[in-house]
Amino acid sequence: MARPRTMGVVVRTEREDDQLRLAPAGPFDLAHATAAAQEIATAEKALNGCRAVELDLSNLERIDGSGAVLLARLLDRLVAGGRTIRVVEGRNREASNLIALYRQRRSGPSPAAPPPITPLARLGAVVVGTSGVVNSALDFTGHSATALVKAARAPGSVDWRSLPRLLQAIGADGLLVTSAANLVVGLIIGLLGESQLGRFGATAYVPELVVVAHFRELGPLVTAIVVAGRSGAGLASEIATMTVSEEIDALRAMGFSPFRWLVVPRCLALVLVVPVLTWIGDVLALVGGLAATTVLTNMTTRAY
Repeated sequence: MARPRTMGVVVRTEREDDQLRLAPAGPFDLAHATAAAQEIATAEKALNGCRAVELDLSNLERIDGSGAVLLARLLDRLVAGGRTIRVVEGRNREASNLIALYRQRRSGPSPAAPPPITPLARLGAVVVGTSGVVNSALDFTGHSATALVKAARAPGSVDWRSLPRLLQAIGADGLLVTSAANLVVGLIIGLLGESQLGRFGATAYVPELVVVAHFRELGPLVTAIVVAGRSGAGLASEIATMTVSEEIDALRAMGFSPFRWLVVPRCLALVLVVPVLTWIGDVLALVGGLAATTVLTNMTTRAY
C-alpha cells in the first residue's frame, strides 16, 4: 500500500507473511530530511512480526548525505533487532554505495585507547621538559641583561612613564598580602620553637630562632613566592593580552623593542619593590614571633 506524503517524499510498504518490502521514493536530501525522517518512522511501525526486510532503492529520485544517514541508521536498527535485510539497488547504485559507506563508518572499529602512562614514563617526560624550562629561563635572563645595557645607551626606548604605576601595583597593592604571609610565618616559627625548645628550658633561644630562620631563609622566600604568584601572574597576563590585541606587533612596527619597552620597567620595578616588601615582612615576622612567645611563656617584650 502507498501513503502519499507532502513534499514528494514517501516510503511505500508491502508485506508478505513475515517479510516486509520498503520502497522509499522521492528526494531524500537535506531539504526534505524532516519529511523523510517522518516517513521512515511511520514505515518502521509496520515492522512488527517481520523477520526479513527488503529495501528497494530503485524509486529514489536523489539522495545526499543526510538521506543516506537516515536509511543507514534504519538498516542498523533492523540488524540490531535481529532482522534479515536485503538491499535492492536497481538503478541507484550510488545510493546503495553511499548508504553502505555511512554504515561502515558507524560500525567501524573504534580507535584504540592510548596505553596508560607508567610512572617511569611520567618521570621521563618531566626530565625532558625540564631542559626546555631551564633553556627558557636562561634565554630570558640573557635578553634581560642585554636589554638593560641597550636601555642605558638609549633611555628613550624604555617606557619610563609606566614605572610609577608598576611600583604601585607590585608594591603598595601587594603589601597587605606579603605582610600577612610573613606575619603568619613568624607566628608559626614562634609556636614551633616554643613547643620544641621549651621542653629543654631553652625558651630564651626562640627569638634568635625567629630571626635566623626568617631573616636568612623564609622571609625572602615567602615574599618572592607571594609576589610571583600575585604580581608575576598579573604582569604575564597583561603582556599576553597585549600580544593578543597585536600591541606587541605595533611596537615592532614603530621601531621599538618590545623587550626593552615592556620587560625592562617591570623587572626594574620588581628589583626596587621586593627588597622593601621583604624588609617589612621581616619586621612583621618578628611581631608574630613576639606574639607567640609572650602568650605561651613568661618572656617580656623587652627580653624578646
